Amino acid sequence: MPTTLHPRPKVVVSGCLLGQNVRYDSGHCRERFLTDDLGKYVDWVPVCPEMEAGFGRPRPAMHLVAGPGGPADDRLVTRAGKDVTAPLHAATDRVLARLSAVDGFVLKRSSPSCAPERLKVYRIDEAGHRQPAHQSAGLFARRVLALYGGERPSVPIEDEGRLNDPVLRMHFATRIFAAARWRQLVEAHPDERGLRHALGKFHAAHKLLLLVHDEVRCRELGRLVADAADFERDALLARYGRDFAKALSKRPTANHHRNALEHLAGHLRGPAPPEDRARVQSSIADHTGGLVPLVVPLVLLSFLLEKYALEWPLSQVYLCPFPRELALETRLFNPNRNVS
Repeated sequence: MPTTLHPRPKVVVSGCLLGQNVRYDSGHCRERFLTDDLGKYVDWVPVCPEMEAGFGRPRPAMHLVAGPGGPADDRLVTRAGKDVTAPLHAATDRVLARLSAVDGFVLKRSSPSCAPERLKVYRIDEAGHRQPAHQSAGLFARRVLALYGGERPSVPIEDEGRLNDPVLRMHFATRIFAAARWRQLVEAHPDERGLRHALGKFHAAHKLLLLVHDEVRCRELGRLVADAADFERDALLARYGRDFAKALSKRPTANHHRNALEHLAGHLRGPAPPEDRARVQSSIADHTGGLVPLVVPLVLLSFLLEKYALEWPLSQVYLCPFPRELALETRLFNPNRNVS
C-alpha cells in the first residue's frame, strides 16, 4: 500500500453541527459523521454568526424576508417582525475577518444565516402572513459564497444534508485534503527556485487525480508548471492554486476512474504475470459496472505496484486521496453502516 501523507484540513463548520448548544432553542444538531469520523482527521473552525451577533440563546426564531431591491435587500427578521439584519451583517464581517486560509466549509442547512442553498425567503402579504417568495442562501453563507464560491467554487462549501450522500462525501473529502496539501506547500514559503521544484513534484503526484476530475485543466496546469520560470512567485502560486481547486471541483464519472485505473494497470504490463493483470482488469470492470467500490481496484493495484516497485504510479495521490480509514468508498456498498 503506498504511503500518502495527509495534512489536517482546516474546515469551517456551523458550531451546532459539532454538538455546540448554539441553536435558537439552546439545542444542537450534532452530525456524527463530522464529529466521530471526519473529526479525527480535520481541524474544525466552529462558527455561529447568530451567537456572534449577540442574539443569545434561547432566541426568537428568525427567517428571511424579501427586500424591495432584490436578493441583496433581503432582511433577517424575527417572528415578531423585528429586523436584525444589521447586527448579523456586522457579525459576519467579524467572523470572516478572523478566518485565515481554510480548506472547506460545512454549513447548517435551513439556517437563515448559514444555509448555503435552498433556503426559503418569504414575502409578507397584506394580511401580514408569510408567503414563499424565492429560495436563496442564508446571509452569512452568501458572503462565504461571494468570497469562495461561484459556479466552480475554489473552496468546497457543503451543508450537512448533502454530505449524507456518500458520493458527495468522497468528493468533499478529496477536495479538502487536496486543499490542505496545497496550503502546506504554500505555507512552506519556498524561494523562487525551491518553488519551481516543489510545484513540479506536487503536480506530478496529483496528475492522475487531476486527470480524473478535469482533463483540460490538468493539461493547462502542466503547461503552467513547465513555464513556471516565466511567472513571478505570487502570481504563479495564485494561478496554480485557483485552477487546481477548480479542477477538483468537477466530479469524476465511472469512466474517468476507469481511464485512470487502466493507466495505472498499464505499468504492470512488463513485470506482472498475465494472471495478476487479469485480476486487475476484472476488478476495474467490476467497479465500472457498479459491482464493487473504487477501493477494490485501488487496493489491488497498490499491492501489485508495490510488489513490483513501480515508483511513478506509487507516487500518485489518486491511489489514496484521503485517509483510507474513513472508509468512504465502502459506505457506498454497505447500507447498514451508520453514516449520520
